[in-house]
Amino acid sequence: MSGTEKLTARALVGTWRLASWRVIYPDGRITRPFGIRPQGRLLYTPDGGMSATVTAGGRQPLDHPNPRLASAEQRAALFDSSFSYAGRYRVVGNRVRHDLVVAQNPALLGTPQLRDARLSGGRLELSASESLPEGGLRRHVLTWARLR
Repeated sequence: MSGTEKLTARALVGTWRLASWRVIYPDGRITRPFGIRPQGRLLYTPDGGMSATVTAGGRQPLDHPNPRLASAEQRAALFDSSFSYAGRYRVVGNRVRHDLVVAQNPALLGTPQLRDARLSGGRLELSASESLPEGGLRRHVLTWARLR
């Protein structure tokens, strides 16, 4: 992203569409955990609220419209191909901090989710590093496009 804009809470307000999600490993390898066309929305409200929902592209419908009546395997596949959370946000330097109050993964509740952020030309790049069990870090990079 060239021409980085000043990162402010006000500049984030609106709806964002997920354009890409890639994970970069220490050896330079890149994976795309939800495929090449993941789906997602990120919402930032003027009063400091936020919500994020991401799913893999091309998910198959369940055998039954009520997920509780689908098989355990199908429900597990839904869980493995999506994530969501919501809470409050604020800008801290060149980072966005998400303070979660609801999350698909309960382990995230009450934890600050810090994202390095770059804003440029209607694009928002949020990234964070994650420790690997075998040592080293992998970096998640999600690129969002502003919806008008």
